[in-house]
Amino acid sequence: MLLVLVTILGAIIVFIGGYLWHHQNTNLLGITVTNKPQLTKFCRFYGLLFIILGLIIIITNLLGYLIIATIFMIISMLTTIALTWQFSVFLKKYL
Repeated sequence: MLLVLVTILGAIIVFIGGYLWHHQNTNLLGITVTNKPQLTKFCRFYGLLFIILGLIIIITNLLGYLIIATIFMIISMLTTIALTWQFSVFLKKYL
């Protein structure tokens, strides 16, 4: 059961990364990204990072290395905190 939940979490992280990657040239949460190069770089960096982290979590989980998957889940949690903080700084600065 735990393996299924960790795999689902990895898929959610990949989805978040895909969302950020896809929205690097369109609107992101109602904000136009195309005329803000910092936000484009932000979406590109965090999108790719989340996709890689999610895939690592899924692969290590399916191979049976639950400890390594847990370490990468903690890294993705810290990355989410950094993403939220940087996005709030961006919103204060440009909106």
